[in-house]
Amino acid sequence: MTNVQFKTAYKFLDTPHGTKLYTERWSAGTDTPSQTIILVHGMGSNASVFFPFIKSLLSLIPTAHVIAYDWPGSGQSLLPALSALEVPSFISDLDALIAAEASTGPISIVAHSAGTVVASRYVLTASPHVVRVSHIVYLGGPINPPFPAEVTAMQEQMAALIVSRGPSVVVDNVLPMLVGKTTMAERPVAVGFVRAITLSQSAAGYAGTIMAFRRDVGEGGKAIDWAAIQKKAKVLAVYGDEDVMVLGANIAGFLDQSPVKVFERVGHTLTVEAPEETAKVVAEFMAAK
Repeated sequence: MTNVQFKTAYKFLDTPHGTKLYTERWSAGTDTPSQTIILVHGMGSNASVFFPFIKSLLSLIPTAHVIAYDWPGSGQSLLPALSALEVPSFISDLDALIAAEASTGPISIVAHSAGTVVASRYVLTASPHVVRVSHIVYLGGPINPPFPAEVTAMQEQMAALIVSRGPSVVVDNVLPMLVGKTTMAERPVAVGFVRAITLSQSAAGYAGTIMAFRRDVGEGGKAIDWAAIQKKAKVLAVYGDEDVMVLGANIAGFLDQSPVKVFERVGHTLTVEAPEETAKVVAEFMAAK
């Protein structure tokens, strides 16, 4: 990795919803990429969750470009109106990002946690860019809606707490669900990194995003056609054996035509808890014929 010269370009992208997406384009010196890898973060997070993983990935796929971005209301992407916080808007924003920043060539999508819902629903749209999506990697997922009523009730309670008292009221209760028990005990830098990301969210953006997903994946939410996704692109799911956010044992059931990789002693935030191992698995998957 020490011999690779990394380049990073930062910009704000105007979207059809009037929001400005904060974006980062990473490369290892090539101007014309062999493929563009789009990183989609999860709820209560931002593009920084991929930071420990990006250089390792580019070291293994140096001909690629990697684009990470913040959802509206998350990280550095400002939120002009709560009405912009809907999963269909997140899907439209992803399409706008691809149209502006990866208008030609193969595309791979690496999505984490709730970002797997955005990625899954996106590749089932009629966007002309979808045909260029060759690989989809689900980290800490994928999420398989609809959720039962008790889960959506918990989401509503969490959103209400965040609105009234800010993200700090939930962060230390959420941390053990975001990182595994091994990370909590042995990887204090990773724990602090994830904690800082969560605390950095605005109350309106964090709570609004929770409710956007509650509306999309709750009772009555539209199921995802996993068979259709697996026909459109090569799919890989990766999760940690200490992940309490997803029902990992069920993933192989609906991703029945795709590999599933399980990391030991790792929780939900694989790109922070095991960045180099995650990058290696993703790179090998993207290189396979």
